[in-house]
This record gives sequence, C-alpha cells and structure tokens, in this order.
Amino acid sequence: MNESSMDSQTYFELELKDVPAQQEEEISLFLFESGAAGVQENLQFEQKDKKYLPEVIEQDTKTLTAFFTQNPGQELLNKLTNRYPNIEVLLNQQPVKDWLGEWKAQWKPFCLVEPVWIVPDWEKENFSDTNKECIYIEPGMAFGTGTHATTQLASHFLVELKDKNLKSFVDVGTGSGILSILARKIGFQNGFAYDNDPESHRVFTENLKKNQISQVTWEENWPEKLVGRVDLLIANIIDGVLLELKQDFKKIEPKYCIFTGVLEERSKEFVKEMTEDWDLKLIEKDQKDEWVGFIFERRS
Repeated sequence: MNESSMDSQTYFELELKDVPAQQEEEISLFLFESGAAGVQENLQFEQKDKKYLPEVIEQDTKTLTAFFTQNPGQELLNKLTNRYPNIEVLLNQQPVKDWLGEWKAQWKPFCLVEPVWIVPDWEKENFSDTNKECIYIEPGMAFGTGTHATTQLASHFLVELKDKNLKSFVDVGTGSGILSILARKIGFQNGFAYDNDPESHRVFTENLKKNQISQVTWEENWPEKLVGRVDLLIANIIDGVLLELKQDFKKIEPKYCIFTGVLEERSKEFVKEMTEDWDLKLIEKDQKDEWVGFIFERRS
C-alpha cells in the first residue's frame, strides 16, 4: 500500500485482532499517541431472556479498530507487531462517503397505512397529493420511523378500530409519536403518550408541532391519572416489558388494547400470560415478518 498521506476522499482503518482484554487500554492509548483520530472496540452481543435486551459478551480477547486521517505507515505497524507479537494487524484504505447524503437519497416517502404516508422532512416540498394524509418526520434510528413491522402492525390495527366509536387513547412506549399522530389523523379526539426514554419526550413534542397535532398530552403518571379515561391502549413494546406493565395496563381499564412487539415464537405464551387474571378477549392476531401483534377487547 502506498504510504503517502490520504487525499480528502479516503481514510485509513487499522484493525487489531486478538487484543488481550487486560491490554486494551494500553494499546488504545498507544494508538491515540500515534495519531489515531479514534479507536473503537468491536463488541459482540447476546440476548439471554424474553425481554430480548442485548448484553455485551465479555471476552478474553478483543478486536479494536483505529481510524487515521493519514496512512500511519509501516513503522507503526512494525512497532505494534514487535510489542504485541500475538496481535494480528490489518491496514485498509477506505473511501470517504457522504453517508448522510446516501441515506437520505434512499429514504423515500412510503405508505404506512392507507391513506397515511410517512414523509421525511427533506421530501416535504416535493411530495404533494391531496388524496394522502402525511406524517412528517426527520427519520432517525432511535425513536422509530414507521418502517418497523411492529409499528406497521399497530397502524393497521388502529385503522381497523376507528369505526368502534373510540374517542381517546394512550400510547405507551410512544417513541417518535407516529402512532399518536396517526390516531389523531384518523379521528381519535384526544390522547395521551408516554415513553421512559427522556429523549423521546423531546422528539415526540417536535413531531407533534411539525404535524400540527394537538390534543395529545404527555403523561408521565399514566397508570394513576388515566383510570377510566381512555378507550384504547396502544403499546408497541417488546413482550417481556408488556407483561411487566400488565398491572398498570389493567388499572386504566381500556376498552381495547393493541399489543405489538411480540416475537412469533413467544406469541402463544404471551397471550396466555397477558390474559391470565384479566378478562380480555382476543379479537385479532396478525403477523409481519417474525413479529406478531394483537387486538384485545376487555369484556367487562
């Protein structure tokens, strides 16, 4: 490989394999002192319980990746292999890409559920159709964009329930607020929302303003404040957390419940556990990809 400095279109990636865990900090410091712009550990994860919450797998040896704006040169590679003979060192030159620009180019408006479309902010001026309702968002990974199967299941369930003369809802685990916005757009008169991620409140509030949606209130104390006040509960959350929240769900006494976020392999057990000591009637089940969603009606 040519050892000249990179031009503005490339950068250098130095990968170190089989790094002993006890030497990770020492080697990372050495890389920074040698001009690295950044060093990351390539983590591995596993999911041990029904909540599907990932946990880092602790390992005796690790893989580090260091990033350089210039070729670090053969001298650094020699120092690394001499100091740490058991570590495998690989150097690659990579093209610099406009990742944001490429991502935006691929992110197009799409139909969430007829007639409602999700439209990214940067497409707002170009996307106009009087026959379509639009939910405008700035797509991001953290709080939902409407592309996930569980959000789409919940959206279809919401539309199916709109003729049940339901007026109010609570959206627990609201994320970016897409389901709350959809509920208001299809005719629900008022709603409440909550998510335990504090950043969600900011994103949710911004999206309400962006879409000129009112009559949806953020309610932190929803299990106590909403008793008997909502017709529909919407909860797009992984099933282990849904079951943990069951007693809170029961308190608010909704007429209907939408639960999504359940893996197919867990669906039978989920229905059994959720309906135990709660007089719910399963009225619909649907599946998209590996995810399953449900509509329940409360009998009393």
